[in-house]
Amino acid sequence: MGGRLETAGPFVLRYVGAMTTPSPLTWRDDGLPLSSLYGDVYFSSDDGLAETQAVYLAGCGLPQAWAGRRRFTVAELGFGSGLNIAALLMLWREHRPSGGQLRIFSVEAHPMAAADARRALERWPQIAPAMDALLAAWPAPTPGFHRLDLPGFDAVLDLAILPADEALARWDGRADAWFLDGFSPALNPAMWTPELMRA
Repeated sequence: MGGRLETAGPFVLRYVGAMTTPSPLTWRDDGLPLSSLYGDVYFSSDDGLAETQAVYLAGCGLPQAWAGRRRFTVAELGFGSGLNIAALLMLWREHRPSGGQLRIFSVEAHPMAAADARRALERWPQIAPAMDALLAAWPAPTPGFHRLDLPGFDAVLDLAILPADEALARWDGRADAWFLDGFSPALNPAMWTPELMRA
């Protein structure tokens, strides 16, 4: 796809030439967002938060995995509505080690508008503090790397608005846990290639 990184402010690197577009959404009768691009839902129709807690948080052994750690890094493919990160932030705030800092790296090629994210997440009042913090820092859909400081959670989120392969090629971090949350392999095969998984 080609392109270059250039500075666009103290915490923003803009990737010139990236192929990203806003997320085209439709809203189902049950109030859930559906990606018009991939024909898939963003989270479980039964209970998206319960799905996140079981598949991603418990699935990565959290919070036990960060016990005693001063720094813990979670990386995610498929930021979507921010549900996984909001649930992670709430868990971190409740169980973080003393003096610990959470680093998050997430990738999204088709960013959702903040108003749509709020509409998607408002159904779970138990994550409202994290939702509000994320939405207050929600970046413009400019391709590149965006740093979101979340001081109320002792956390920093680096959100890459880029295709996943390009974002991973430019990220120099290492993750202690991964949330692999792209749309299904049948509908979004580019998110599940062997090359991407190796990266």
